[in-house]
Amino acid sequence: MSAHHKLDVCPNCGTHLGHDANFCPNCGQENHEVKLPLSHIGYEFVESITHFDNKLWNSLKAIFTRPGKMTAEFLEGKRARYVPPARLYVFISVLFFFLVGKYASLQLESSSREELLTTLGESVSRPALGGTESDKKDNLLARRGLDKVAVIEVDKISQPAERKLFYHHLTSLPTAELDSLLRTKKIPQTATNRTKLNQLLIAIRDEPSTYSVMLLTGGKNGAQLSFPTERDRRHFLHLISGFSNKQLDSTLVKKGFEADYFNRMALRKANRITDIAETDDIHSVSDELSHLFIKSLSATMFLLMPFVAFLLWLFYIRRKQYRRYYYEHLIFSIHAHTVLFMFLSIALLIAIYLRQYVPATVTSQVLLWTILISFVYFLFSLKRVYHQTWARTIGKFVLISVIYFFTVSLFMVIVVGLSANSL
Repeated sequence: MSAHHKLDVCPNCGTHLGHDANFCPNCGQENHEVKLPLSHIGYEFVESITHFDNKLWNSLKAIFTRPGKMTAEFLEGKRARYVPPARLYVFISVLFFFLVGKYASLQLESSSREELLTTLGESVSRPALGGTESDKKDNLLARRGLDKVAVIEVDKISQPAERKLFYHHLTSLPTAELDSLLRTKKIPQTATNRTKLNQLLIAIRDEPSTYSVMLLTGGKNGAQLSFPTERDRRHFLHLISGFSNKQLDSTLVKKGFEADYFNRMALRKANRITDIAETDDIHSVSDELSHLFIKSLSATMFLLMPFVAFLLWLFYIRRKQYRRYYYEHLIFSIHAHTVLFMFLSIALLIAIYLRQYVPATVTSQVLLWTILISFVYFLFSLKRVYHQTWARTIGKFVLISVIYFFTVSLFMVIVVGLSANSL
C-alpha cells in the first residue's frame, strides 16, 4: 500500500504523535492525511484491486492444482497470500446462487413453453377409447389404430367450455389444415391418416365435460381430480378446507393417491393451485417458488457449514496434534463448500450454454459429474489437511459423505415443504 503523509497531532483526540507513528497511542486512530487528491485515491483503488486479484489468483491456483493446500497453509499461518475464507465464500456463493437462479428461470421458461401444448393422446380419456381407467392408454390407442396420430400436439386448454369449443373447431377443419397437423409429426398425409385424426378429435370433442382440481403431486390418475360439474368441484374444495389429516388421508386413498405429508399438503393447497391454473398464473407462481427455494437453499447451505465442521471435529477429535480446535475444522468446511460452489458454478455456466444445443439429460449429467468430482476433491483435501492413512481417510470420508447426503436430503425436504406451504 502506498505511504500516506503522517500527521504530528491526532485530529481525533489531539494527542501529539511521533513522526513515524502509524496509529494514535491514545485512541487508536490510524495516522494519515485524509485530504488527498483524486489521482491518489484512484491509484490506491487500483492498487487494492490488484492486491485482491493477486490473492484471488493464489487461491484459485491452489484450489485447482492441489486439493487442500490452501486450507493446510492457512491453518499453518500462511494467510497473507490467500483471500480470507469468509470473503472467498461470499464472493463465490453470490456467483453460484445467481447462476442457480438463472438456470432455474431458464428451466421454468422451457417447461412453460412445453405446458402450453399437449398431445391428442394425453387429451383423450380411456373411456372415450372404449376402455376403463385401469387399461393402458397406449394399448387402447393402438387397438383402434390411433397411436400414430395421438402424438400430434395442440394447444392445452383447461377450461371445459373453451376446450369443447376448441375441439369442435378442430373436427371441422378442411383437408389442407388436417394435413398441416399431420406434417408437424411427419405423418404421411393420406386419406386413412386424415380419417384416423378426425376420429380421435371427435372422440375428444364428444367426451363429457369434467371439472378438475389441480394438485402439486401425482397419483394413479395424474396430478388432478375430476368432477362432473362445477358445483361438485366447488363443494369438494369447500369440504377439504376443514378436513382433518385423517379425513384427508381417506380422500387421497379413495382418489388413488398415497396418504403422506406432501400429498396432504397438496390437497390442502388444491383450491389455490386450481385458481392459479385457471387464471393462467401458474408460471409466475412457479417463478416465485423457485426464488423462494433458492433463498431457502442458500440459508440451508450456510447452516450446513458449521454442521460439517462439527462432524470433522467428532471424527478427528483424537488427532489433536494436527487439528485441535473447532475453528480450524470450520475453516476446512468453509473452503470445502466454497470449492463445491465454484465447481458447480462452472458446471452451471456450461449447462446454461449447452442447454440450447443438447438434450436436458446431457446438462443433468454435467451437473451430476461435477458433484462427484467435488466429493473426490473433498477426499483428497481430507488426506492433505488431516495427515492420516488412505484407509482411515477413505473410511471417514464415506461416513461423513453419507451423513452429509442424509442431512442435505432432510433439509431439502423441509425447504421444499416450506416453499410449497407459502403459496
